[in-house]
Amino acid sequence: MPYRLLEQGEEIQEGDQPLDDDCESWNELVGWNTNTADFALAVSEFERALPGFWWSVGQCSVGAHASCAVDGSGVQAELLEDIPKGHVYDEGFHVDTAGGSPADALRAVMHEAMEARTHQGEVRWMTQSLSPS
Repeated sequence: MPYRLLEQGEEIQEGDQPLDDDCESWNELVGWNTNTADFALAVSEFERALPGFWWSVGQCSVGAHASCAVDGSGVQAELLEDIPKGHVYDEGFHVDTAGGSPADALRAVMHEAMEARTHQGEVRWMTQSLSPS
């Protein structure tokens, strides 16, 4: 009998066959071995350093990839006012690592965005956002 995925809220029924392993062997199939604790820390660092920015992270056989930009409805939306098409805030920030982790990619794209803000003369904003609450 082929395996099937349970729907959300569905319970195992008589005749269903459980997988006969502990999922340890799945790591070879998945292959990423992501350090989820470090990734969670990177997310926390990003959201503290760049409030009002969206972010996304992906992983593939080449490495990790991350993007971020100002959220047009977020707390920094005013950064998008009166900027020309193609401006760094309009285009966002993108990083591709060569073998790096998702946490590495998110931190790298965060640093790109923070550096751009510094070059835009917004050091005061960064200092305020990084100070303890």
